[in-house]
Amino acid sequence: MGLRVYAAAAALVPVALPAAYLLYLHLSSSRECRLADGRLRSTLKSPTVTQDPGAAPDAQPSPPTSLPDAVRDHLDTWVVSYERAVSAPLDLSTLALTPADASQTDTRPSALLRCYVQAAHVAFSWTPQAFLIRSLIKDKDTRATFDASRLLSTNFVQGDIVNGVYRVIAYQGKGPQHPGQPERVELALTSPPDYKGPPMEGRIIAIVEEAEEKGSVVLVNETWMWRKVEDKPTMLESAGGKLFHGLLAKWLLTAGKQAVEKKFTKKNE
Repeated sequence: MGLRVYAAAAALVPVALPAAYLLYLHLSSSRECRLADGRLRSTLKSPTVTQDPGAAPDAQPSPPTSLPDAVRDHLDTWVVSYERAVSAPLDLSTLALTPADASQTDTRPSALLRCYVQAAHVAFSWTPQAFLIRSLIKDKDTRATFDASRLLSTNFVQGDIVNGVYRVIAYQGKGPQHPGQPERVELALTSPPDYKGPPMEGRIIAIVEEAEEKGSVVLVNETWMWRKVEDKPTMLESAGGKLFHGLLAKWLLTAGKQAVEKKFTKKNE
């Protein structure tokens, strides 16, 4: 979320936002979230990476499974940047998960991943960026994808559209009850029916994966953007853009984690 939406309009969002909003994102985000960013140099080697001071090193992220072949196979002519926000661990023994909460198909995320990504998108729907996007969309059905009731009932299966411009494009995994199998849902930027402008390139990936602590998982929010070498840098390549987007990513991750804890934490007998 927070990608280059509507070209020039979205590029202005970080500088137009009031300082109070940025402060709110900072104060409302968990300080336990870790943040890393970098540039993909090769799909066969680890990308370059920078991290928050003091953050524990994370395994380098794999590129999106839905990264276009034209980009994946020609990194000499493309710049692929990413940002990865990781939550504090969730102890699975404290969560009331049942076998039915795991993904039962190869297309529908588990209950835990759905809860996380639903809450994150509901939170995003109330941001200035979302209001800007919604104001530029005239199609009634597309505008309805910003509604909280719609977001909370979305299964995030392939083809689902949320917050106007995010379309589920790929899913992998079975859920936290299957150790060693990270679960991820990938969302692509799409152009709404009445949009006219340059193509928008990017992915948002919500992930549930094993933590270093045995019996725990972490929630992950990854943003990937790419451009031709000769094009202007994306938001993830500028100091101001990275600062703003990092705050937003941590805030959305915090909202998702809080929703998971509220829904699944075992009640005291």
